[in-house]
Amino acid sequence: MRQHLLTLLGTRHERQNTREDAERYLTSIASAASHLVGAIWRAERSPRAFLDRHATAARFSQLPRATREDALRTLAAWAQTQFGGLDAMFPETHRFEMRVFRFSGE
Repeated sequence: MRQHLLTLLGTRHERQNTREDAERYLTSIASAASHLVGAIWRAERSPRAFLDRHATAARFSQLPRATREDALRTLAAWAQTQFGGLDAMFPETHRFEMRVFRFSGE
């Protein structure tokens, strides 16, 4: 839905892999690196919840009201057909992860 919303707004969103780039760089200069998973949990999400969250999102709320309302109305209609309704539930897995890097001299 996020990608479709960006398309509706005429925004080209090219995902930048800055996190992955930073991890590669730090791994290349670190004397040791480890990956820790602190927690994993599942959540149920719906198109309606996405619309509700984005209606008040910081960057989205900076747009003119008419633009926001039109985009959300169009996105809701699209989601109805794509997902079979705004209340269709989809599971998402979330993870709290940490990357720990050690550098010589530590």
